[in-house]
Amino acid sequence: MANLFKILFIGTLFCVQWNVYRPDDNSFSVKLPGKYETSTDTISTDIGDIAVTLVHHRCRIDNYCFHDDPHSDYALVHMDYPLGTFPKDSTELIDLFIEESIENRRLELGKETIIDYKADLDREDYNGMMVRFSNPSTKALCKGKFIVYDDRLIVLQVVSSSKQIQRQEVGQFLDSFDPNLE
Repeated sequence: MANLFKILFIGTLFCVQWNVYRPDDNSFSVKLPGKYETSTDTISTDIGDIAVTLVHHRCRIDNYCFHDDPHSDYALVHMDYPLGTFPKDSTELIDLFIEESIENRRLELGKETIIDYKADLDREDYNGMMVRFSNPSTKALCKGKFIVYDDRLIVLQVVSSSKQIQRQEVGQFLDSFDPNLE
């Protein structure tokens, strides 16, 4: 009985504690593997103000990430455009953001970074795309899901090593986007 208790106790230490993020309007939710930090900003443009929210989780013991992969970085960005900015079936915003993202990934992962995988999401409730950026020389990868939902661009990305990017938590995070269709 004591051994069973030890196994259960140790097992709970290594389970990832998932926390749910919801924007103020409760229009969707995303699960992150541990504590997260949130920051917001507003960008003024010709089409109006765009609210930008960054939800960020970096794996470290102090974030209660018991898998402790200091090279994994989980990020959710949502940019709220003025209502009516994009047609419901638009992917133009995704293409523009992916072009900008490759430049950011080159700064982060190295100048040889390329897009080595890109596929449309087969969803009826929102449009989106799965993308993987890689750098052959550093073996760093970034997997991302780009979603257009209700005049909002939502990006879920994980940056990690080629070994760590295969972790179950990465897939769980990328698949955790849940639109609130009430």
